[in-house]
Amino acid sequence: MKNVSTRPLTGFAKAMAAASLLALAACASTPPPTDALTGAENAIKRAEEARVADYASPELKNAREKLTAARDAVTRDDMQLAERLAGQAKLDAEVATAKAEAAKAQANIEEMKKANAAIEQEALRNSTNVAPVVLPAPPAPPAPPTPPKN
Repeated sequence: MKNVSTRPLTGFAKAMAAASLLALAACASTPPPTDALTGAENAIKRAEEARVADYASPELKNAREKLTAARDAVTRDDMQLAERLAGQAKLDAEVATAKAEAAKAQANIEEMKKANAAIEQEALRNSTNVAPVVLPAPPAPPAPPTPPKN
């Protein structure tokens, strides 16, 4: 049998051993970012339900692509990247939803402006086609009572 040295580890060797153990623990203990993935999925669903594709499809497309990339990162065991991409996907979907809501509000404002302009035109047309109305003079006030004669 070979003689195994029982010398104590040097400071450098101890540091290397500790760093190796930490690296292994970090790799082995990082769970999949299920909360981040679920949050991104839900934000994309909300965006789709709000018909965001009609108003903000580039942002929604980015969100979907980042969610797909996050899922791919999970399959490669790159949980940090997966969590970052899932968070970005959620933010992109929320931006898409906000942009769509702003576009819908702007469309409503434009529609109201057109309706108001039509009402104003109608009122103007009606006011110029009507002969002036002459109101009768108010009745004269009653004469004050005369005092009795003595």
